[in-house]
This record gives sequence, C-alpha cells and structure tokens, in this order.
Amino acid sequence: IKEKGTSSTDPKQVLKDLPTVANVGLPKYVKFGQKYPFILISPQLKSSYGSWSPAFIMEVVNHVKKTLRIDDTRIYLTGLSLGGFGVWKTAGEYPSVFAAIAPICAGGNAMDKAAVIAKENVAVWGFHGSGDHIVSHTVTTNMINAINSAPKKPNPLAKVTIFPGMGHIIWDKAYLETDVLQWMLSFKKGSGAPSQSANSHPVVKAGEDKTVLLPASSVLIEAKASDEDGQISDFSWTKVSGPDATLSGTRTAHQKVEELQEG
Repeated sequence: IKEKGTSSTDPKQVLKDLPTVANVGLPKYVKFGQKYPFILISPQLKSSYGSWSPAFIMEVVNHVKKTLRIDDTRIYLTGLSLGGFGVWKTAGEYPSVFAAIAPICAGGNAMDKAAVIAKENVAVWGFHGSGDHIVSHTVTTNMINAINSAPKKPNPLAKVTIFPGMGHIIWDKAYLETDVLQWMLSFKKGSGAPSQSANSHPVVKAGEDKTVLLPASSVLIEAKASDEDGQISDFSWTKVSGPDATLSGTRTAHQKVEELQEG
C-alpha cells in the first residue's frame, strides 16, 4: 500500500509520487545500485485501486514490448503482498505470456486459475512465512497444491518455500537469500525446462544490525557469504545511506567502519 501512487493524471503529481514504487523489493535494490542482467519494469498502482488488474499489467507489458527490445519467450512476473496477489491473477488470466512467476507473501490467490497455469507449464515458485498473521501461508500453499493437482500436471511442478517463524515481511529474504531471480531466468516459454544451466548467484549477508553509542566512533562488521557452485574470492563494501563514515577499504568479509557521525 505504501508503494501506491496518485490517482491524478497530472504529470507533476505522478512524478512526485513515483519514487514510492522503490520503497521495497527489486526497484529499491536498483535505486541503491544493484544491477541485473535483465530489464526490470516496476509498474505503480494508483491509490484508488484496491488490487492489481491483470488487464492493467498487460497494458504495461504490451507497451514495453513495443518500445524496448524484449524476448517474448523470457517474460517473468514477481510481486510481493498485494503485488503477489496480482501475480497470481495476471498469470491466471494470461498464462501463455509468462515463462516463470514468483509470488511472495501473496495477499490472495486465484484458485480457479490453477489448472490453466498448470496447462501452460508456467514455472512457479511461491514464498511465504509460516508466522504471517496478515495473510496466512496457506494462501500460497493451497495455490501451489492446486496447480500440482491439476488434470494436466505442469512441467516443471510448482514449488513453494515457507520460511519458518517469519511474518509477512519476507521479500528481502526471498530476493536476496535465494536464487529465485536466476531460477526465473533459466526458463523459456514453451521449453518446459530450464533454458540453460544457470549459475547460482552468491548469497551474502552483512550481518545483524549494530548500534554504536557515543563516544565510540567505529564498528567492525562481519559478513557471511556462500556460493553453492563456486567460491567467494572477493568482497566489495558500499555505504548506501546515513551520515559520513570512513570504510577501511578491505576486500574481505570483515569491514571496519570509522569516524562515525551521530545519526
């Protein structure tokens, strides 16, 4: 809801509200410098809309197909919360468009569309938290089960990841700590199987939040990283927000931050 934009058609108001689309998820990561090997399109829902309309999503998709260089066989759809609900609805209405989808803590599903998603062999990976008290994880598991129980079994079978004990806010864990993006990119529409042997991206965690109390002015951050099909050879640290601070320039998992300012 906090990512919605204005309902006005005034260009000035539209541009004023547009930055909120980057509050969370993939557009937020791009805002802070993340680069991806694909074109990312993040439509913004008008504040007057209660949910995502599949027709609206397809307006955006068709516009992008006309204006950018798009591979029709490699169009993917992901979204979180209300956006996850939109993923289910849109894939259900237009299953022939998408090679793979990843609804995250979806605010609803489309049980009546499970069979058509399965019939079109849309690759599906759903995510939810077992402790989600805003939207039950059964919204996701019921949909996954319905797809896999369809008269025509999908290829590949739909899969689900339930994060034990986690609540509604799981999108960073899903996007940053799994290979869901690389997984989606491995599918082509109509192939029924990964288009290539995909390289798994490294998984990196900068560690838990730290609180430094004055007069202390430095802190040591220790990261953890893994790569299931390779090795970690180098690290690169970047400060993305906050007052001035000095990074020691280390290329290892240990980063000393000095000359911290209050704030």
